[in-house]
Amino acid sequence: MTTNGDAAGALLASLDEHQRRLVGGDFADSRMRQWTYLPGDRPGLPMEDLSAAQHALAIELLRSADGNDLAMGAVEIERVRRELGSGSPPAGDRYWLRVLGDPGGDGPWGWRINGHHLAVHVIATDGGTTYTPHFIGSEPAVVPSGPYAGRRILGPEEDLGRALASSLDPDQRAAGISSDVAPADILTRADPVCDPSVLPTGIGRGLLRPDQRDVLDRLVRRYLDRTTSARVPTPASTG
Repeated sequence: MTTNGDAAGALLASLDEHQRRLVGGDFADSRMRQWTYLPGDRPGLPMEDLSAAQHALAIELLRSADGNDLAMGAVEIERVRRELGSGSPPAGDRYWLRVLGDPGGDGPWGWRINGHHLAVHVIATDGGTTYTPHFIGSEPAVVPSGPYAGRRILGPEEDLGRALASSLDPDQRAAGISSDVAPADILTRADPVCDPSVLPTGIGRGLLRPDQRDVLDRLVRRYLDRTTSARVPTPASTG
């Protein structure tokens, strides 16, 4: 169904019996719909307990669905955050892995890797592959020092968003800017299905100038391209 079935199969083959019990998951389990971007333990197989060879296979699986290298960027920035807090490099990556179904079988299967500021979910069926919910975060937003000094993995999204907001005329701002104060956190939080009623209406794409629509399209494309298999048409000229 998807090429990352080979990566998942190789990882499963490397695990011992205890690890396989931890990594397994059932589509019928309602807990599979629960996720969070906050720190803390998750159900599943801890990546920090993997051998070096197993960890490399888990990273290969993550990269198989990683458009723009943002998921790996979140992993690398999280290592920086933990080192800034403790004064020494972390001993391992605190992410949890689950594999649902049989990657080599004929039925639906999937995998998820979750941890602080990273939530990647992939489900493959004969009808296609889904990649949601999908979350990438970065703390710090700008790496202050060290080998990654100055790195901003979400810099393009921030810069495009600020450029679009700054380009709005007064009438556009009245419709497009919902508040002078940014929300304290993500409005939809970690809901399995986002509730659109909690989101401001905003300004329609059709009410933007051509140059503004170009910036908006580039911003949206940054999110659509977060997976390697995202092939979404350019947005329509109105909306």
